Amino acid sequence: MNLMKSASRFLKKNGGTILAIGASVGVVLTAIETGKASIKAEKLIEMNSAEPIARLLASFGCDSQAGCVLYIQHKITKAMEADERKCRNEKHV
Repeated sequence: MNLMKSASRFLKKNGGTILAIGASVGVVLTAIETGKASIKAEKLIEMNSAEPIARLLASFGCDSQAGCVLYIQHKITKAMEADERKCRNEKHV
């Protein structure tokens, strides 16, 4: 019982400090994760412009949502390019 009172008193006295420290740690971790994500995004943009779609998708793994979105975007782009070529060829005939 004495331990509970001591813990309660400690938390009441230092609760604001504990929350402030937790918030500070959260801000720092968010900054670190954002930096990592921006580096990865930069690499992916470079890969997307210079490498085939297969390498880009391999960097995400086969089960990720981002990989699926990029795959679908790639397919749509290819279909649109094929349609444009077909339209150009029909105009020349």
